[in-house]
Amino acid sequence: EKMTQIFFELFECAGYYASIAAVCALYAAGRTTGMVVDAGHDSTRCVPVYEGYYLPHGVESLNVGGKLMEECFERMLRGERNYEPSMKQKQALLEQQQKLCYVALEYAADYEIYSSSTDGSLEQQFELPDGTMISVGSERFRCPESFFQPGIIGAEEDGLPKVL
Repeated sequence: EKMTQIFFELFECAGYYASIAAVCALYAAGRTTGMVVDAGHDSTRCVPVYEGYYLPHGVESLNVGGKLMEECFERMLRGERNYEPSMKQKQALLEQQQKLCYVALEYAADYEIYSSSTDGSLEQQFELPDGTMISVGSERFRCPESFFQPGIIGAEEDGLPKVL
């Protein structure tokens, strides 16, 4: 209510419409009914929308988000490569994580392929601003898999398939 008052009185708007982000996301996709998965920094929310209205009783949350993905990626690099990034290097790692990580269609098969490869040909290498070379292998898909299997990173809750 206060927000609406500010828009009309302070900004002198002729009209104002507030909406739920999930509903706007569906409208942007040309739909009015669907399930929106909103992965944020701290959590992921599944929001059901029916004919332009979100259903508050059906909203489910998962305490896995972007922040946890960053920590997971960093922890995997630290544990398997004995790498301890500085604060400056963490930003470069985040950028590389966003470029290199992907969701594996067949997690077990991809993990087996990476596990059986000994020559490092499947690893992606990148250079940090200080010249340090980092190679990333199975972390590329193991980290995002925690959305589906939170137990991988030690979280004790259901994954996205059960929440949906």
